[in-house]
Amino acid sequence: MSCLAVAWFARRHSIACMIALSALGFIVPGLFAQTAPPMPIGTAIADADRDFIPDHAATTVTIGGRATVASGVLHDDRLDVFIQDHTGGIRLVAPNTFPPIALGDSIVATGTLEHINGLTQLSTIAYRVVPGTPAPPDPLPIDLASTVLEPYEGRLGQIKGYVASKGRARTGHYLNIAVGDSAVVAFIFTSNRASEAFDDIQLSDYVCITGIIGQYDQVKPYNASYQIYPRYASDIRMAGLPPRLYRNMVLGVSALLLAVLAWVYALRRQVRRRIADLKASDARYQMLFQNAGDALFVHGLQKGAASPLVEVNTVACDVLGYPPEALTTRSLADLVDASSRERLDRLIEILGYQEQAISDLTLLTSDARAIPFEITSHVFLMDGRPTVLSVARDVTQRKAYEQGLIDAKQQAETLAELKTAFLANMSHEIRTPLTSIIGFADLLTEDESLVTEVAEHIRASGHRLMETINYILDVSRGCGRPPL
Repeated sequence: MSCLAVAWFARRHSIACMIALSALGFIVPGLFAQTAPPMPIGTAIADADRDFIPDHAATTVTIGGRATVASGVLHDDRLDVFIQDHTGGIRLVAPNTFPPIALGDSIVATGTLEHINGLTQLSTIAYRVVPGTPAPPDPLPIDLASTVLEPYEGRLGQIKGYVASKGRARTGHYLNIAVGDSAVVAFIFTSNRASEAFDDIQLSDYVCITGIIGQYDQVKPYNASYQIYPRYASDIRMAGLPPRLYRNMVLGVSALLLAVLAWVYALRRQVRRRIADLKASDARYQMLFQNAGDALFVHGLQKGAASPLVEVNTVACDVLGYPPEALTTRSLADLVDASSRERLDRLIEILGYQEQAISDLTLLTSDARAIPFEITSHVFLMDGRPTVLSVARDVTQRKAYEQGLIDAKQQAETLAELKTAFLANMSHEIRTPLTSIIGFADLLTEDESLVTEVAEHIRASGHRLMETINYILDVSRGCGRPPL
């Protein structure tokens, strides 16, 4: 009440009292802040001549905005806070200790506009806190690589970048944050305990810094050496994977994709080449298979009717008199003669434990003719299953030739027996008359009274011998005499 009374008295009586009352500003800090209307911060710091110095420098202005940092955070020995509105931000400083300001408080302040080391600030004469709930402004995301920081000066922002260097200066700790050719210094004053957060930051780390955009540039035109002032330890954090790592990952994935595409292309070429080789091989196989001189059967490795014919050649169709589609619906067991069923089962059984076997089978044609074949079978894998290729050679002529040899042998053996019997008979027929002749001749030498009788015997034996010799001569000439 005393302060309001003094103010009323000053307004009513004299300018001198007004001057005296101004001298008491350190006692009544909110007095002028309550009387002067605030202007937008952007208007107060406007730079129409683009010399990077506010046009209202060195003038007294009243501004209003929200506090982006509480008093006692940046410095604990004087008032040093920043406020901002939707048009801009500014620093409030004062040598004396004012009542504390909380983060998000709405402030109306009056003071002299100054430009020190590139940074605009308000040397505050008086301020007041507008009653209400504190509402801290949200930080503005700033792309350091493509953004000019001058318009963001005095405002709460957020940047991301790589730690190029770190160190300690006389008044605090710093990190040099770089993105490409752009850089900014993250600076924490010595009195701010948030500086401990810098200890865990390493060079080349990708960090996210939230803080107030400032400047410390002692050389005209004051458009360089921008800084950001983190307020709390939570304003400093790792930003996750850095963009260049994402870029490297994208490049790596792209390279891998290109390698995969190249591999797929090479694989497709190899597959096409392999398909062409298989087609050529299949063409050669078909040519050899179809033009073979023997009947060819491709079938399974099961006994009896469970061994279907997979493929046959034209020779098999021609020899047996069936069209291809008729043969491939039958099994080899359907084609063999009943006398060959057991040999077929034996052949399949042998092929179960060895890769090749030979057997003689008789196959029946479509008109029920029986043709003997020599079957040579080979086991191979087709589609991962054991399959048999049977080569059937028609042995009808060979069988006829073999039968001819057998008949010739039997005939030769019969002739040999006849010869033996003939010689034995001739030996008897010749020796018997000669024995009689010789014997009766001996009797004549001993007893001449037997001449007539002996002579008759000699004559009969001589005729018999002559008949035998004539028979032998006729047989040798092929006259066809009846046997003796």
